Amino acid sequence: MNGKRTLKFVMALGLALGALPASFASTQANADHDAKLQTSIPFANHGGIRDWRVENNQSLLIEGIGGHWYRAKLMSPAIDLPFADRIGFIAEPSGSLDKFSTVVVRGRRYPIGSLTAAEPPVKRSAAVKAATV
Repeated sequence: MNGKRTLKFVMALGLALGALPASFASTQANADHDAKLQTSIPFANHGGIRDWRVENNQSLLIEGIGGHWYRAKLMSPAIDLPFADRIGFIAEPSGSLDKFSTVVVRGRRYPIGSLTAAEPPVKRSAAVKAATV
């Protein structure tokens, strides 16, 4: 009886481990795809950031030089972010803002998990017009 239990356990473990490489490959492919989309904002520490808009408590849009917009997703939610009227950016030593940089909201530091290119935000007047039509 004990031998049958051991055999069932070994078979179940083998099936579970057999599925592991496929799920790992899928996760790795997603990570590789996200890594290809990563970007940086040059000269962030010397006027490279022109504007920013909050999307939610874990994501914000940042406008860089030349009107290019970027989406910064924080590694953890910043509860005060939607209510902040000012925030800080801690750039890399090179002066670029990237996925290794930090956003400061009301004295708390929030690491950036990803920084990707984004479309400009919809202007409020256009959004209000679309909502009333």
